[in-house]
Amino acid sequence: MQSLNLKVFTELNVGTTRSWPCRRQRDARENSFHIVACSSNKNGGARENRTSASSVSRTQAYALLKQQMEVAAKSEDYKEAARIRDSLRSFEEEEPVLRLRRLMKEAIAGEKFEDAARYRDELKLVSPHSLLKCSSDATTLGIRIQVRSVYIEGRSQPTKEQYFFAYRIRITNNSDRPVQLLRRHWIITDDNGKIEHVWGIGVIGEQPVILPQTGFEYSSACPLITPNGRMEGDFEMKYVDRVGSSTFNVAIAPFSLSIIGDDTDFAFASKARKQSISFAIPHRLLLSSLILDTFLATTSVLIWRYEGSNNSKPDRGETQQETEGVLYEDEPWRTCLKDIHPAWLLAFRIVAFSALLAMLVANIIVDGGAILYFYTQWTFTLVTIYFGLGSLLSIYGCFQYRNRVGGDNAHHVGLDAEGSTYVAPTQGGNANMCSTTKSSGPQEGCHIRQTAGIWGYTFQIIFQMNAGAVMLTDCIFWLIIFPLLTTKDYHLNFWLVGMHSLNAVFLLGDTVLNCLRFPWFRIAYFVLWTGVFVIFQWIIHACVSLWWPYPFLDLSSPYAPVWYLLVGLMHIPCYTLFALIIKMKSVFLSRWFPDSYQFMK
Repeated sequence: MQSLNLKVFTELNVGTTRSWPCRRQRDARENSFHIVACSSNKNGGARENRTSASSVSRTQAYALLKQQMEVAAKSEDYKEAARIRDSLRSFEEEEPVLRLRRLMKEAIAGEKFEDAARYRDELKLVSPHSLLKCSSDATTLGIRIQVRSVYIEGRSQPTKEQYFFAYRIRITNNSDRPVQLLRRHWIITDDNGKIEHVWGIGVIGEQPVILPQTGFEYSSACPLITPNGRMEGDFEMKYVDRVGSSTFNVAIAPFSLSIIGDDTDFAFASKARKQSISFAIPHRLLLSSLILDTFLATTSVLIWRYEGSNNSKPDRGETQQETEGVLYEDEPWRTCLKDIHPAWLLAFRIVAFSALLAMLVANIIVDGGAILYFYTQWTFTLVTIYFGLGSLLSIYGCFQYRNRVGGDNAHHVGLDAEGSTYVAPTQGGNANMCSTTKSSGPQEGCHIRQTAGIWGYTFQIIFQMNAGAVMLTDCIFWLIIFPLLTTKDYHLNFWLVGMHSLNAVFLLGDTVLNCLRFPWFRIAYFVLWTGVFVIFQWIIHACVSLWWPYPFLDLSSPYAPVWYLLVGLMHIPCYTLFALIIKMKSVFLSRWFPDSYQFMK
């Protein structure tokens, strides 16, 4: 069973992919579902089994014909499509389920109830699930659950016994108290009598709170290995207007999963099939792509224009002119104060790396690898990589620092040809000023710092990517999402708090200790990081029908381009916030420790 959407809306988005998971269990596992009970219905004799098998064979042929007609129409082979259409009509006239349904409907209309009862019994024999409608409607304690299912030909492969059914659920709170949906339980039965029980947390990745006289609607899907089946189940809910309210179950009445459908689902099926043909409405996809391309093009220009460590050559002993993105080899491991040994920064980075890695691994073990589907976990992983790489660079830096201090203590003093005393240069607070002294003679010494290598620049770039991404995820969560959840009596768990706090705490601690620069143009890497995540989501949804991790990413929304633009613009204040933190650090430390401060702007 797999979810397709992450939003409250009335449109169905089932994607266009024609691929299919090899195993149902794997598909369920990838979407954090757990099948904990499975049984087969062994009641009934050989005659019922033969009848059921015959029904499956007929419905398989019917499904295959419908799929062939769709393929012929798409390839503009209209003559073949017309031929298959005529075959379908003949098939529908002779197909027992459709014929018995029609006869039963006519008998009821003519008040021939004895005949209607006979047709009903025959229908029950031919196809046990055919008497069920493809929709259901039930109310429990004022909570109304309406369901509608439809068969999607474009996602099914009858020759491989793969049938794809989409369904849409609307939950309406007709009571006078707000409720929250906590868990779901589905009972899925196929035409072979096999029963599967599926439990899960919330729906489509969230636990919605439904206020009185409002509703929540979502779409999802269920694959079967038979052309017919049924679903039923319940939602576990609780009232959220009082702390400590007990939970209660809301029934989901049985409904059919059938490739034939019923008389009332034509409009819904047409809409679902139409939406299954395209990944998203073209103009929304085009506008969203244009917005994303604009941001990515801007980042490319910034990187091309400013990135690099090339310095202009010194002219007649003058100080070198630095490019804006220059990074020296000792900056990744040096502390911002001379009085703080680099070993303290090393110790902090090792502790941070160990804690973040343990948190990430434990979260994956508890909640599964599917958590890496979210931007928060992407950012948390990037912060972990930052501290891992930083620990290695700090180890290297501590050796460099020890050798440098040892060389200075060796008191490298010599005499030049004229007998003047020459003192070897030592690195001072200014990164670009020479610290050589001569008593006489025309020669002037100058100590030139080496620029960082590829790993140093990689470390600096990851630092600035993390700066914006951590601000984006944590500020939105604690300033927007958390207050809303608090008003709805939503209880935070350990993983949720840890993922939105540890990364910021350790990153800010490292920022206070290190002496890394923060050039503005490297906001390009932050935007590029988010752009890669968005492209990853687009590729996934182009290949697999899956729910969106964040509603504003959903391209089926009429406001999708606006959302993409707003999220892109949000990168600026998030990056600015961290830049202000860096500026405050520089101002305060330079005032409090003027002789020890060595941070480079």
